[in-house]
Amino acid sequence: MKTNLNLKIVSTLVVLALNCQTAMALDSKQGTSTAAVDNSKVIELKNGIKVREMVNNKKASLYQIALISGINVDQLRKMNNGRFDKKDVIEEGELLVLPENSPLLPAISTSKTEDTKQIKYSNLPDLGSDENYDVQADKDKLATHVAYALQTLATQDWKQLLSSENGGLSSQLANRGKDYAEDYLRSSVKNHVVDPLRTAAQDFLGRFGTAQLSFDVSDKGQFSNVNVKLFSPWYDTENTLIFSQISFQEYEHKRRIGNFGIGQRWDFADKKWLLGYNVFLDHDFQRSHNRLGLGVEAWSDYMKLAANYYHPLSSWKQSRDFDDYLERAAKGFDVRFQGYLPQYPHLGGSLMYEQYFGDKVALFGKDNLQKNPRAVTASVDYTPVPLFTIKAEHKRGQNNQKATAASLTMNYRMGVPLKDQLDPDMVQAARSLAGSRYDLVDRNNYIVLEYKEKKLSVDLGLESLQLVEGQSYDVSIAVYNAKGLSSLKWNGDMFEIDANGGFLCYTTGICSSSSWATPKADTQNWKIVAPSYVDENGKRHPIQSNGKYTLSVSVTDKKGRSATSNQVSFEVIPDPVMRKIGLWAVDRYGNKTTMASNSADGLSAITLIASLVKPKAPNGTISAIEDAVGFSDEQLMNRIPDSFDSVLKGWTATSNGKKITLIDGTSGQVTSCPKQEPCVIVKSFEKIKMGQKISAKAATAGGMDAIGDSYALDVASNIEGVVEFSTSIDQFGASFNKVSIDFAGGQAGLIKVYRSDGVLVATQAGNLLEFDPNGSKEWKVDNEYYVKAYAADGITEINSSYVIWSLVGSNAVACPNGAATAALPDASNKPNGPWFNVAMGYNAHYKIRSIKTGSYATSGSSLIAHADAPQELNLEPINATPSACAGDQGFRLQVFVK
Repeated sequence: MKTNLNLKIVSTLVVLALNCQTAMALDSKQGTSTAAVDNSKVIELKNGIKVREMVNNKKASLYQIALISGINVDQLRKMNNGRFDKKDVIEEGELLVLPENSPLLPAISTSKTEDTKQIKYSNLPDLGSDENYDVQADKDKLATHVAYALQTLATQDWKQLLSSENGGLSSQLANRGKDYAEDYLRSSVKNHVVDPLRTAAQDFLGRFGTAQLSFDVSDKGQFSNVNVKLFSPWYDTENTLIFSQISFQEYEHKRRIGNFGIGQRWDFADKKWLLGYNVFLDHDFQRSHNRLGLGVEAWSDYMKLAANYYHPLSSWKQSRDFDDYLERAAKGFDVRFQGYLPQYPHLGGSLMYEQYFGDKVALFGKDNLQKNPRAVTASVDYTPVPLFTIKAEHKRGQNNQKATAASLTMNYRMGVPLKDQLDPDMVQAARSLAGSRYDLVDRNNYIVLEYKEKKLSVDLGLESLQLVEGQSYDVSIAVYNAKGLSSLKWNGDMFEIDANGGFLCYTTGICSSSSWATPKADTQNWKIVAPSYVDENGKRHPIQSNGKYTLSVSVTDKKGRSATSNQVSFEVIPDPVMRKIGLWAVDRYGNKTTMASNSADGLSAITLIASLVKPKAPNGTISAIEDAVGFSDEQLMNRIPDSFDSVLKGWTATSNGKKITLIDGTSGQVTSCPKQEPCVIVKSFEKIKMGQKISAKAATAGGMDAIGDSYALDVASNIEGVVEFSTSIDQFGASFNKVSIDFAGGQAGLIKVYRSDGVLVATQAGNLLEFDPNGSKEWKVDNEYYVKAYAADGITEINSSYVIWSLVGSNAVACPNGAATAALPDASNKPNGPWFNVAMGYNAHYKIRSIKTGSYATSGSSLIAHADAPQELNLEPINATPSACAGDQGFRLQVFVK
């Protein structure tokens, strides 16, 4: 470390014998908060899909995430509640919902549950129902038990149950019981099983309103197509009726459909008409379809008019009828008319027109799909008694589609005696307007389905949206709903990729040449090698898209259907192994080096140059400037502003690990660090394009050629110490090397004052001395003190410094009432002297003097300059007028160190 110190530290303090000063410390508080997402928690969505949450840890394509998770991008967007409907890229830190078993999520430990124990009475009919419910099995069990019961009865001892007058009846039953039970089951199941079930159901449902129950029964005792409806009035006055209607029906092909509706009816035109409206929600329990129904009604005596509109509420779902199709509830409407003969109300007829919309609608079943099908249905019904109705109908549609059906319906009205419901004469009243007030809504409770063929689609994804130049990446292609591919075609910036040193190829090995122009119809084994980051002129390609390449892929399947993928955009980033920032200092001889020295006078500057470089040899290293060649990045140079803020953002200075402040000295007026704290003065800065010359105003590098795009910085300091410089520029990161400048002969970065016995008394804080909180916190007359000086890092001690102690300011504190000495000058008003000096010399000590111990202030004249004192200072003696009344006490103390 240099010993010729040019150190000027001004210490202002009041010298009062036995007087104490205090110091304060600041407390700092620090707090943190964290937020976490439990990615092991499984969440079940409304559609039954199980998902988990995660926080995205890097910027990624939505399509790539969907591919990895085994779903398409539309499913991923719906799973995330539409949050990504208008974007294709997920940023780092965004919350993401993924399928439960997505490979992007951490695994969840699972535990095996015990096997379900076998139900003891497994041969009983099943009471629940699910998707695998076997109706036939339950019916067979029921028939078996009935037959067994009859067989048991047939083998009893009838003699103990019947009198002997019956003459052999028990013997006859015993002999023929088994055969009779079998015949009895087949021919009488309707009377012994169906009727009791129907009676019990009607008895229960009838308590809530009008109940309707219907099903088909074959001659073998089998029943199917169960249809249950319940009409319940909730608000019923003379003119207004508010009601609800629920129903459940089971159709062939495991279609179980439930309907829930509410509506209102009111009397109109002096009770000659009954008008109404209704709203229904229809749900398919097996296929999870939902449909909205809106209806209006207009009824009169012996006549009913109705119109209904049906609208799908649920989205397209995988069809259970066709492998390559989706299905949903079809949109449609119907208009219905129903009338009866006033002379013979037992006989009636109806007419209905209906139409549904869609390219493939199953109005006549899944085997007869039609576009926008429509049909007219005519029917005749016969009601012998109000409880029962027999109906036959014929439906005819376009393309000669037709269907005929017959049904038997049982209606039960709450509050009406059963004898009245079995009275033929009551049919007349039921056909009147008043008698039909509680009739069920006439609508299609069956959900007609619309189908559409699954759309051929293709998703394209890359491992990353930022590709490092020269590196190889897998290209992911996922095709959905294709029946084998016949062709594949690439679209986008393939020519630009090739022109700038990249490749797009189909290979199972290393991608060394492009094959996109003659692609195989295969979605696997595609790779891309990222092109060069910039060309030789520093331009990023493609120029028209500001350095962003785009790709998409088109496929055609063997059915001739075509689809084009999403467009993937990516940018190329520099290879950190190949492209670097090199940092050098140019010394006074014009040499580029990483270690240099400079005078710490606040005036002399040295030039630092940060350049974009890469090794001369492929895969080589840079240990000296001779090992490097430069390159250009036009976009980067345009992006760096010509302002001091760019210096503060990109450059860092430290001394022994301590950060040193950079200050703006471009005005030319700054020659010292503010508040005497260590700093680096930036005299000038400029950007230089590769191949151009550094401007002549540069301190030590004027006229020098820039080997690559460069940034030059002239730095100076008036603080003693070694300062280490580094720089960081955007995508290139920190410089691969650092530069150290030894600023010599400057001011100390820190001084401390000790008592002669080695006790620390005060420490520099800016341009002041503050008492050490653990010391005596006082200055004492006739005590001797000395100074220790440290470099910019505050750690490295400076030896053999020239110290000048001076009394400055007024001593009015010690000499009040007009006896004070006139204020003595200090470095703030006399930077280079003269001052009232009381001690000087190398490592000079100072003793606080009183009148009795020969105070210079009391004698009236300062110390005469020593021969070895700094020549640049004016150290001629000055007078104190009037002479000090209390020696050195009351003055402030200034310390100058060189």
